[in-house]
Amino acid sequence: LVLAGNTFAGWNSAANGTGTTYTSYSTSADITLYALWNSNSTYRIDYSGNGNNGGSTPSSQTVPTGSPTTTVASNTGSLTRTGYTFLGWYSNSSGTGGSSYTPGVTSITVAANTTLYANWSANTFPVSFDSNTATSGSMSNQTYTAGTAQSLTSNGFTRTGYNFSGWNTAANGSGTTYSNAESITIYETMTVYAQWTATTFPISFDSNTATSGSMSNQTFT
Repeated sequence: LVLAGNTFAGWNSAANGTGTTYTSYSTSADITLYALWNSNSTYRIDYSGNGNNGGSTPSSQTVPTGSPTTTVASNTGSLTRTGYTFLGWYSNSSGTGGSSYTPGVTSITVAANTTLYANWSANTFPVSFDSNTATSGSMSNQTYTAGTAQSLTSNGFTRTGYNFSGWNTAANGSGTTYSNAESITIYETMTVYAQWTATTFPISFDSNTATSGSMSNQTFT
């Protein structure tokens, strides 16, 4: 049994609780027992950051059971989530199929303890490609959506005497490395730098009609 705003307190032979209270009984006749209820003094509204990685959630609100309508809290804790925009509060964690509430504006009517969830919208942002001393080629920025996996555009640069060896978030290769066309999930604007590996190749010597002597090829990097 459930009675909104109340806690079940047992059974009694009188509706107003003035009769006999029962936890168990043995009887030879029909008996009617009435549920007893203790009124909850307040409902509580809790707030979930729902994936935030910065800021803090507002303090819980208490709402008297006799007037269960109140204005939802503002985003006083300045909740943040890298790559996302805070939209407001939502009645479920998925942000779909429920009710939305504007922080500090929309009123909510509750009939029980309630949790509201931060609602987030994924941002879009560019990934740019730096040739890092390539001798030819060009590449346009690529648009990513926070939290969505996407393959990097295949390399379009060349550098004379070098082989392309992947991308890195630092020009000197000290950052995060990604392979060509790798599928990645990111949450903010990023530049990746082409990485180059020097090739080796031979230098040969032609005698050009010399009458004697020989020379082996020489390897250069």
